[in-house]
Amino acid sequence: FRGSALRQELFGVRGGGTGVSTFDFKNITDNLARNHVVSNMPLFLFWAGIGVIVYFFAISIAGAFGRAVEMERELGYVNAPRQRIMRNAAIHTIVRLVMLGAWVVYMELFLRILLPYSLGAAHVAATSVLASAIAYAVLSTSILLASLHIHVVMLRLIFLRTRIFGSSIED
Repeated sequence: FRGSALRQELFGVRGGGTGVSTFDFKNITDNLARNHVVSNMPLFLFWAGIGVIVYFFAISIAGAFGRAVEMERELGYVNAPRQRIMRNAAIHTIVRLVMLGAWVVYMELFLRILLPYSLGAAHVAATSVLASAIAYAVLSTSILLASLHIHVVMLRLIFLRTRIFGSSIED
């Protein structure tokens, strides 16, 4: 949008009747660094991610209450295998709690060891002009991809769902 404050801040639009702005990349970079909305974007994205995780935990808790009501209704049936129903519910609860504990431990490992090591390797790759810089870039990317995969697997086991986002036939 031509008259927006963000555009005027980024491109340094100067009033002068013609509406033509003179800018270069250094001015854009400096203006971008001074912009309050853009400088707070990582904070917004971080809290949005936390909100999504909390939302999925809340949905999982609400679903657990619904399943508890359904399980109570099933226990009232005449020929219901009560022992098997209770055992399955206990196994699901134990798996979720164990995986939640394992995920907390893995988060500690990820935030204290894996992420700093990966960021260090990425920094070496970005500042080095040697051929080994490619190896450091691949190492950093591999560590982050493997870590993300482990996070997704643990979340799937915590929620006991085939897919975290969306629904599937089995759910």
